[in-house]
Amino acid sequence: MKNISISISALILFTACNSNNQQDRISTDSISTNDSLQQQTSELCFQRLEGLSNQDTSTIHLIIDNGKVSGDFNHIPYQKDSRKGTLKGFKNADIIQGVWTFMQEGMIDTLSVEFKLSGNGLLQKTFGVDKNTGRQKLTDTSTFSIPYKKIDCD
Repeated sequence: MKNISISISALILFTACNSNNQQDRISTDSISTNDSLQQQTSELCFQRLEGLSNQDTSTIHLIIDNGKVSGDFNHIPYQKDSRKGTLKGFKNADIIQGVWTFMQEGMIDTLSVEFKLSGNGLLQKTFGVDKNTGRQKLTDTSTFSIPYKKIDCD
């Protein structure tokens, strides 16, 4: 009977130790997975200065999370109506396609936008004008030719 008690005690102790090791492995695996997910999220900021004395400013703040893109895009020309709004879209390789929802002259509007990550900068596709509506839009001839410089995000 004494040998059975010792065997049962040893078995319980062995099982308890193995349970803790399994729990440690699960916790470590969870941490590794969480770390890799965090690495897939990035925050990038860009700025473009133009016009006389670089008084026209455009800023882009992007949050890229597993291919989904969100952020802010503000175009503030000196002494003219600005466009300030949000971006929502997707990133595939180095191309970002999205919709810019902005306010201008007290009205909310949207515009499809496309960007290309390039080195330490960002290139925006140019807009054409729809002849029927007079509105800006991306066209077949739009090119990635509007440069932005990478800046620190505040």
